[in-house]
Amino acid sequence: FDEFGIKVVTGQRFLGGFIGSESNLNNWLQEKVLGWVNALKKLSLVAVSEPQAAYVALTKSVQNEWLYIQRVVGGSESAFSPLKEVIQDHFLPNLCGFDLSTNEIDLMCRPSRLLGMGINDPLKTAADQFSVSKMATSNLAEAILQGIDLDVNEHLNSLIKGARLEKT
Repeated sequence: FDEFGIKVVTGQRFLGGFIGSESNLNNWLQEKVLGWVNALKKLSLVAVSEPQAAYVALTKSVQNEWLYIQRVVGGSESAFSPLKEVIQDHFLPNLCGFDLSTNEIDLMCRPSRLLGMGINDPLKTAADQFSVSKMATSNLAEAILQGIDLDVNEHLNSLIKGARLEKT
């Protein structure tokens, strides 16, 4: 279709997620993860002299970007391995100023309510984020697919239930 000026695509970013073939999704996801890996490597350098600024940048910005992708893209757990590696091999040691054991890294990668630092382990959060998002929006999706009125109270209850699951 080149001669007609039509570009054929088999995948495209859509509403922050991705629609398309699995191979295109994997390529897109690898690019996203590589961008976050590069950002974390830079934040790791910043963490040496400005640990609080690096920590805030990770937990309030970069981390939320990958959590969003995990909510909208299911089955993406393995793609986040490089991200976990840079957190445990570069970011956390630079943040603390010394090498950490696996147990110390696991403790730090817990929510603050569980005495961690609120740095999410991207491998552990991927499946849960998608499941919680799917459950929290199930009533909305059902109403759209079936063409029925949305029961707002039921929808709010599913959102609340999803938020509770996310905290566990």
